[in-house]
Amino acid sequence: MFYIKEEYKNKIEIKKSEFIAVCLPIDDKLQLEKNLVLIKKSYPKASHYCYACIIDDFIKFSDDKEPINTAGRPILNVLQSKKLNHILLIVIRYFGGIKLGASNLLRAYVESCLKVLDKVQYYERKQLDKIQIIVPYKYSDTMFYMLEKENYLIINKIFAENILLEVAKENINIDLLINKFKAEIEVKFIGKEDIFIKIN
Repeated sequence: MFYIKEEYKNKIEIKKSEFIAVCLPIDDKLQLEKNLVLIKKSYPKASHYCYACIIDDFIKFSDDKEPINTAGRPILNVLQSKKLNHILLIVIRYFGGIKLGASNLLRAYVESCLKVLDKVQYYERKQLDKIQIIVPYKYSDTMFYMLEKENYLIINKIFAENILLEVAKENINIDLLINKFKAEIEVKFIGKEDIFIKIN
């Protein structure tokens, strides 16, 4: 499954109707309701607020008075085809006075979704070992080279009296790490943590 970490927006116009797609990360059903209220306040005169939401096994979608299965279900299909999770995608429509017909309306909602998802930075979520490393400056080049070579993910780095790093990786061997630097670094196991990793 893939995730997003921030909100994205995109607007298209089809036969004088405006379609504004907003997608955002979401953790639970309460956030879903809050975000729907906020969107309606932000776009108070829109004709329709159609959406789909996926939070693990919880799925919800709405045509919001558009013809049945022309909006909510197509939005959901796009999210599922992209294997997205913990996401809410709302398409706000301002009716322009020209009826599109069911098939064109469905295509308009799908296009609106695809356009906003073209802007998105996607992430994978993996459970990784997370450690803290205190590194003397004399080992900095060697340490950063090793971290990059062995595909460690650097979460945080602070340059003070020594270099303080938080890094993550699957199945970290702390003893091997210490042996490489002849015990002149300090390593502390923080624990397993869900880490978001950019994939595009």
